[in-house]
This record gives sequence, C-alpha cells and structure tokens, in this order.
Amino acid sequence: MYPSIPTQYKVFVNERGLFEGFTSGRPGYIRLWALENIMEFNADLSVDELAPGYIAFAGNGAGEVAAFDGTGAVFMLPMIGMEAQYADPIASSFSELAGRFKYSRRPSVVMRVWRQFKFLFHPLRK
Repeated sequence: MYPSIPTQYKVFVNERGLFEGFTSGRPGYIRLWALENIMEFNADLSVDELAPGYIAFAGNGAGEVAAFDGTGAVFMLPMIGMEAQYADPIASSFSELAGRFKYSRRPSVVMRVWRQFKFLFHPLRK
C-alpha cells in the first residue's frame, strides 16, 4: 500500500507545473513526474514490493528516485537494489525540497526557438 501524495506536491504541480532542473544540495538534479503518471511509474518500478511505505514521485537521472514516506518526508531510493533500508532522507517535506530548486534566468533553447517562430503556428495563419 502506497502512502498518499502530499498536498504540497499536488498544489505545486497544479500551480507551477513540473520542475526539471538542478537543486542546491541533494539530489543535485530532479525531474518531477506528472500526477497522472506517478502510480504507473511506481508499479513499473515495483516500489510497493521493494520499498513498502514509499511512493516515488521524481527521478534524478542518475539511477535514483525521490520518494515520499507516510509523513511526507522526502527520501532518495536507488532504482537498482531498491529496498526501504537504503532510503536516504533529503528533506523533511516537499516544500523544503522545492525551496532548493534552481530556476534558470535564461530561457531554454526550446523556448527561445518557440518565441522566434511561434507566428508560424498562429491559428489564423493559412
């Protein structure tokens, strides 16, 4: 049985969208998962069987997932050799973790290209 996804996470994703980028401190880099994908990804990774009491909600791109426990604290779990005993605490809450997100002041390459060529996709353009 998975713990519930903390309200802090749901509110963050609904209001600010999914974050992917660097953090100050651990995990160093993180990619949040969409709410509608969390259960599927946890099932694919067998989190409930391998690390009962945790629900993964993000990856770090380096073989670990970020997971909540029943209190809403954030832990890193290895994807290979995943076991609850290897859960490494990194934040007492999602809000604490989100406070470490580093937002770039420079727009991504994709956004710079979009801004230059979005006129091509205008709905009235024929």
